[in-house]
Amino acid sequence: MYYDPNNIGSVIKADVQLQDHAFSALRTLSINADSHQAVLPFLSCNTLTNLRKLRADKIAVETEDAFRSLILLIPSFAPNLVEFVSSYNPVTEIDDTLISDFSDKPISLDTFRALLPCHKIERFELKLPHHLLIDDSDVEKIASAWPNLKRIGLCPSPLGPRRRTKKPTF
Repeated sequence: MYYDPNNIGSVIKADVQLQDHAFSALRTLSINADSHQAVLPFLSCNTLTNLRKLRADKIAVETEDAFRSLILLIPSFAPNLVEFVSSYNPVTEIDDTLISDFSDKPISLDTFRALLPCHKIERFELKLPHHLLIDDSDVEKIASAWPNLKRIGLCPSPLGPRRRTKKPTF
């Protein structure tokens, strides 16, 4: 599914439930959308059991809560997921209040805890502008849930003032 910003109909029709066996062999899905909210209807009414790789790219910068709504749907949408990558569109203008939100409400394990039951995860990358707040206990939970994890990237370039927080020791 590709989102065309010049064709608003592509978002309006995103809540259509697929017919039986539609995309039953689909293994990779890359979604480029203006927001996480734009893809929620599609994810909420479909299941792609053979989907292994899901990319949600060029998403507009949103709050941690908006991102969490997307994450909550993924285990039922793609129960056999192996790779998940989400990134924001770095060329979009970012409101100062959102930048403050990146520091005040960072990404934590709670943000993506709903994905932990996807035990086949090998690659997990969040290329979001939010700050990250995880500790050694969270790292242990991730390691236990995703024993096949080969690559992880968690908010490598946060925006806004740096917070002094406890960091995992790895």
